[in-house]
Amino acid sequence: MEWSETTLQGVLTELRARRGDTTLIEVKRASGGVPKMAETLCAFANMPDGGTVILGVDEAHGQFAVVGVTNIGAIEAGLAAQARDAVRPPPGVSDLHSRRQISRNCPCVATSNR
Repeated sequence: MEWSETTLQGVLTELRARRGDTTLIEVKRASGGVPKMAETLCAFANMPDGGTVILGVDEAHGQFAVVGVTNIGAIEAGLAAQARDAVRPPPGVSDLHSRRQISRNCPCVATSNR
């Protein structure tokens, strides 16, 4: 999926309507720094189409409010480190910086490498 501000807003609208994450998209508030994501990253790496983590979004009460993140560089580095440590071989990640939230795509790892 190609990410843009419009795509992100559409995904947040969909998540609000369903009042929860999907099997391909997970959001985290990340207000206290890098959330523990190893299990999610492993799950996404085993999905045929991978998955996406969106940090800086609070899903409380189904609102999926953009709350932002601080120290984007540290959060990116921490998330990349978790991906490297949790999944062998490590999945690639791609970014979308849209104001205050971070989207990370975790593509599928080839079956032969699982």
